[in-house]
Amino acid sequence: MGRVRRRYPVGDPRVALSLSRRADRRVYRSGDTREPGPHADGRSASGRAEILVAVGPSQQQCGADPASVGGEEERRDYECEVLLGMIVESVDDIIKLSGHLTSNQWETIRTAANLLLKQHPEGVVVDCSGLEEVTPEGAQTFLDMLLHIESQNARIIVANVPPHVEEAIRHVPEVRSRLAIAKSVEDARKSLTVQQTFAAEATVESKTLKPKSHLIITLSGGRSDTYALAVAAALAEMRQLAVMVLYPIMIHRSQPLTVPIPEEEEAGQAALAEAEQFFESHRIKCETFMKRGRALYAIIEEISEQQEEKLVVVSLPDADTRAKEPASTAEHLLADVRSELILVRHPFDEPPATTPQE
Repeated sequence: MGRVRRRYPVGDPRVALSLSRRADRRVYRSGDTREPGPHADGRSASGRAEILVAVGPSQQQCGADPASVGGEEERRDYECEVLLGMIVESVDDIIKLSGHLTSNQWETIRTAANLLLKQHPEGVVVDCSGLEEVTPEGAQTFLDMLLHIESQNARIIVANVPPHVEEAIRHVPEVRSRLAIAKSVEDARKSLTVQQTFAAEATVESKTLKPKSHLIITLSGGRSDTYALAVAAALAEMRQLAVMVLYPIMIHRSQPLTVPIPEEEEAGQAALAEAEQFFESHRIKCETFMKRGRALYAIIEEISEQQEEKLVVVSLPDADTRAKEPASTAEHLLADVRSELILVRHPFDEPPATTPQE
């Protein structure tokens, strides 16, 4: 009898959970709990449950439609790993953890994570909403998961993290400073689908920076962008340069560099799309990308160092007297950026905005 994996939606009656040789006490279907048999040597088993459709006499037992069962392996949108006190599910493009994470379960999760990375190379979302308990030993799972996924040049974002689970995670030093946490799965998904994600930046930049005759323009997403684009276009035409359009995302040092910031990422996408249309209308070649960092001057210096023509146009933040903008940003850039630098602000045709007092 052969077996093939089939793709069925969660809850489809044709889906059967079939245990392999490891298990203590498992939930097979809703309300149906069974004791698995021991190994041949008398040891009890523990282990793996996955969606399987049997080809042969057991089809009727599984409730599979014989006409629907093919002969080759197909992509699934649901997979489940059932452990003592814990369930690991791979549902569509997320990994969902439920139950009690009391030991390092990375080896159990690895297969599902690698499968998701093949389908979604930008990164992995881990839904923690079902976790009831996480011990210090269990929290090590997140560190191993983080190290592996980052080694694949991808991002990992955990979402729907209960407060007590987040507290346990934060007690693992490397996890505390590096693991990105999103409020919801939707926020995590949005962050991973941004046009140029942080995880892919190294590859994108290596391709983008090959021609070393670019003018660099950084956008702020504010009113100054329009004026900075006009200045950059005039300089690019005069010096016969292509343009690199950068939207920097500044991350506070208390946060991991990969932390999702949906509002900022969406604003960046909109600003870059507008810039691309602008330069196309002027028949100026341009490339757009985002880059995360701790300080704007450091981002600018890192990129401009790759260019023979070190010319940078910066769109300054909107006027804000309480935040001392745009003077604060201008002062820092003039002190620290070594490249030829042109700072552009919008006209003060109205009183500068002020941040309301808290």
